[in-house]
Amino acid sequence: MIPSSDVAGLIASGKVSKAIFGSLFLLFYLKDPKQHHGHSYLLANRTMLKSDELLQSLKRTNTKYSSLLVNESQIGWSIVLVIYCYFCYKLVIGMTQQNGFKGKQKKDLRQDEKRFADVGGCLKAKEALLEIIEYIRKPEVYREIGVRMPKGVLLYGPPGTGKTLIAKAAAAEANIPVIFSSGSEFVEVFAGLGAKRVRDLFKQARALSPCMIFIDEIDAVGFHRGSASVMGGHRESETTLNQLLNEMDGFQENDQIIVVAATNLATSLDPALLRPGRFDHKIEVTLPSVEERRDIIKIHLRNKPHSASDEELLKLAKIMEGASGADLENLINLATLSAVRKRGTQQKISMTGDDLIQFALGQKQTQTQQAQKNAFMETAAQMMMFGNRPKVNK
Repeated sequence: MIPSSDVAGLIASGKVSKAIFGSLFLLFYLKDPKQHHGHSYLLANRTMLKSDELLQSLKRTNTKYSSLLVNESQIGWSIVLVIYCYFCYKLVIGMTQQNGFKGKQKKDLRQDEKRFADVGGCLKAKEALLEIIEYIRKPEVYREIGVRMPKGVLLYGPPGTGKTLIAKAAAAEANIPVIFSSGSEFVEVFAGLGAKRVRDLFKQARALSPCMIFIDEIDAVGFHRGSASVMGGHRESETTLNQLLNEMDGFQENDQIIVVAATNLATSLDPALLRPGRFDHKIEVTLPSVEERRDIIKIHLRNKPHSASDEELLKLAKIMEGASGADLENLINLATLSAVRKRGTQQKISMTGDDLIQFALGQKQTQTQQAQKNAFMETAAQMMMFGNRPKVNK
């Protein structure tokens, strides 16, 4: 810092190459640093100087000068921008550090969990999963004959057919921990967060080995690459899928981790996800047959008061053709509620087979009437749109 009285002489003698005006200080770049103990620049207190006289002196000596001054409004907007950027930064950092993955972990499924005996229908799916369960139970037997444990099982089929229920029952049968997750948990806008959650999921599974990972609605993260069109989300989804593929490729023979996934849209999945070595087994879970529908109805009537015979339940199953397991569960629940409304909570309720059949017929009739109404409205709309179109001469 040089005295203010020396500034005028310094400029007048032509020793300054450039001057920069700040709000509180003046910065002078010197032509010959040797004359000032090797310093290439000097500072002076601007508040002690007259700016007009200083500018005149700089102009007379043809000395370059510039200003770093900003007005108050610019300072205010700069502060607002800095605060906004800071909060955005904290928001992103906070979201990326949220434990990565929060799967619903059940460490022991040997008690209070449904087994295959508690799941009606799905006979082919049960048989296929039983083979995998046997490998998990006795891995050394299969290793001796050179059989590789499948890494993944894909359950696909219409909604409500029991894909999630079968996966839970399979884990219970094998007496291994299962980590439940959903494909939507890995879909994020922030770059890298989806891939991080995939890594955390498999890290958690390795710590619990032997273990099952169940990913419901895997089409949310495993859809065919190149089909997305949501700006940055497209690239982030591909990164998440690539991480899932890498994790499945990284399984060792002794990891004893199996990935079970469920989807209603198997045709939309990426081919790389379905190749052998990843999802080796593809099991279709179809709508139940007549006998399977009867078995499902029996299971849902276990804790309901009823006196229906097997013949009546078979007749009920035939009436409910095309119904899924979820549809049948809902039917039994609604029938029980209807019986409570009719007879009241004070009386002992026991549904007969005829009660169930009549209720099912009423439900089917209501659905048929609604379908007919929808078809009529659609036809009427088409007639209104195209019925009065002028004929075009060909």
